Amino acid sequence: MTSSLWLDQINPRILRCWRGNWMPGTIEPARALYEHELVLVTEGACTVRVEKTSHVLAAGHYIIIPPAALHISTAGGEGVHRACIHFDWTHVPGRSQTPICRFYPEKLPAEQVVQAPSWVPTHLPPGVWEADSPVLSLVDALFDRWASADPIQAATSRAVLQELLLRLLWRENSKPAAPDRSTQIAWLVKDLLDSHFNKPDCIRTLLAPLGFSYEHLCRTFHHKFGIAPLTYLNAQRLERAKALLPNPRLTIAEIAYANGFHDAGYFTRKFRERYGVVPSDLR
Repeated sequence: MTSSLWLDQINPRILRCWRGNWMPGTIEPARALYEHELVLVTEGACTVRVEKTSHVLAAGHYIIIPPAALHISTAGGEGVHRACIHFDWTHVPGRSQTPICRFYPEKLPAEQVVQAPSWVPTHLPPGVWEADSPVLSLVDALFDRWASADPIQAATSRAVLQELLLRLLWRENSKPAAPDRSTQIAWLVKDLLDSHFNKPDCIRTLLAPLGFSYEHLCRTFHHKFGIAPLTYLNAQRLERAKALLPNPRLTIAEIAYANGFHDAGYFTRKFRERYGVVPSDLR
């Protein structure tokens, strides 16, 4: 996996979960699941054979077992403590309740198997979490919430699983998304307009310090916010002026001036265009 962008799309649903100790040498026979299972080894070790591949998992290791894959688990010589979480990557409409698994040689009904969405990588190798990672505390929180009689606590266990999956699957060597330069420019324009709404300066002069042509700034701002910079600036000025009109201590000219309109006629014209009335109608 070379990118972690697909993780932005996960919205997991927990189906069942449990954890506990398995005695040394304990074997769970070949079985297949209807959904994905996240297995985290917290103490000891075990071997998990998925189809034809065996994985030795010590404390601090995890594996995600895909649905319909035959797998066998064998506890190590000192036993093993595991946390197991059955989940779907996203909400599955009309999801029917299924048994926990089917043991070989029984077959899973194909229509009940919930495969991963197409954007989930086809191969998710076993992994390890860092010693200072919050993984174990997240596991505790997930199990506590999942078992809670409080429906809100139970429902928010999904959010804990989402963070847990992100913590485990995020790859440090994933290339970060390149900064969206146009978005940064648009916000710089907006910041200038917001902080200088009451200045009478020409908008070209106001935006000149950004170092781009006025036309480029207008196109970029409009692309991100759907409005031209001057239209946005006037809208903000007019909203502020409208809020001050009921104040009898201020004249209309003073209100216009305080909000960057140094031409009373222009202020009145723009006010009528936006609100369908002239400023004096709101006095």
